[in-house]
Amino acid sequence: MGWIPENWDVGRISDYTSKIGSGSTPRGGSQIYVSSGVPFIRSQNVLNNSLLLDTDSLIPRGIHEMMKNTFVKPGDVLLNITGASIGRSCVVPKDFVEGNVNQHVCIVRTVKEKLNNHFLQIFLSSYSGQKSILTMQVGGNREGLNHSGVGSIKIPIPSLKEQKTIAQCLSTWDTAITKLGNLIKVKKKRKKGLMQQLLTGKKRLPGFDGEWEEVSLSNIAKRVTEKKYGAK
Repeated sequence: MGWIPENWDVGRISDYTSKIGSGSTPRGGSQIYVSSGVPFIRSQNVLNNSLLLDTDSLIPRGIHEMMKNTFVKPGDVLLNITGASIGRSCVVPKDFVEGNVNQHVCIVRTVKEKLNNHFLQIFLSSYSGQKSILTMQVGGNREGLNHSGVGSIKIPIPSLKEQKTIAQCLSTWDTAITKLGNLIKVKKKRKKGLMQQLLTGKKRLPGFDGEWEEVSLSNIAKRVTEKKYGAK
């Protein structure tokens, strides 16, 4: 694990969890999806640090009840264990009601008195966690992670109080980064609109007036060349 404080422990994820397991796809696949039903969580719904639910993959309640081993609960850590998105993880929100996962998503349910779920998710998304996931992959193309592999991943364990404090600190940073990203998107959109107005003359800057003249580029440029294909 590298250098860690002396009063921290090191253990396997399975030592601090009550459930490690994935689901399955019901017979019929996407053909059984309904317009009103129970969320069926797939790997594309598990993003980095967030769960994106949609209405494109809802299953009938009857099928949901038949798949009790794949029930998802608020606070569960979801980890993608196959495909290109392997290693992506998130914590199921507190306001989540019910749902199931398919075979590409692993449910990791922590023992709350031992391991904070947000701390676990942060570790899984860290450099050390991602390196462990890469090492534990199985199969010829090494694009799969089984339940025993997930459980055998080693994790540093500070006190529960310190786990929560670390998770809260990094969560604050995530929130700030998200807000900054949204602000940047808004600013870019506003700039694009302003460019359109300024470059068409619909909006004029202070101190400028009069009509614009439309000309061909060849009439105002000294030279216009076209690069031929393959030319250096």
